[in-house]
Amino acid sequence: SELTDQTERNTMSNKQESANELIAENIRLHEKIARSYDQRHNEIYNALEQERLSKSLSDATDWIGSGGLRSMDYGCGAGNLTSHLVRLGHNVTAADVTPSFTKITTDLDPAHITPFVLNGSDMHEIESNTFDLIATYSVLHHIPDYLSAIKEMIRVIKPGGIVYLDHEASPEHW
Repeated sequence: SELTDQTERNTMSNKQESANELIAENIRLHEKIARSYDQRHNEIYNALEQERLSKSLSDATDWIGSGGLRSMDYGCGAGNLTSHLVRLGHNVTAADVTPSFTKITTDLDPAHITPFVLNGSDMHEIESNTFDLIATYSVLHHIPDYLSAIKEMIRVIKPGGIVYLDHEASPEHW
């Protein structure tokens, strides 16, 4: 029994180390391409996809209600969803594991955007029931334990709020 417990602890520790390595590699890669991210991703930054996102986020906003909505763009990248949400009147927390992305996104509209650097495993610094909307787009495939990330989103969303999960059409990630 003691040997089994130790084996399970070692397995869990190895999984966490592996996840931490994946997160660190993701940060290194995205720090290198942060300034050119939008130019590299035509599958995201094209008129058709941007119109679809705009409509979808507008519908989500209408569902929640209007006026001073507090939202999080989880995995904000270069600020794609954040820009749409600010145009819809939201105050947005731009959250990402890559510090350059939170800076780039916050610089779009510092009056309505607050940066938050994610640690890659949880959002323990954020109180439960904080946000009206949490939106994430083309992010979950980067997260080693995406189910835990979704559980954290559910924890910090207010009752009646929306967790919006989206991804561009991509045979690579479907």
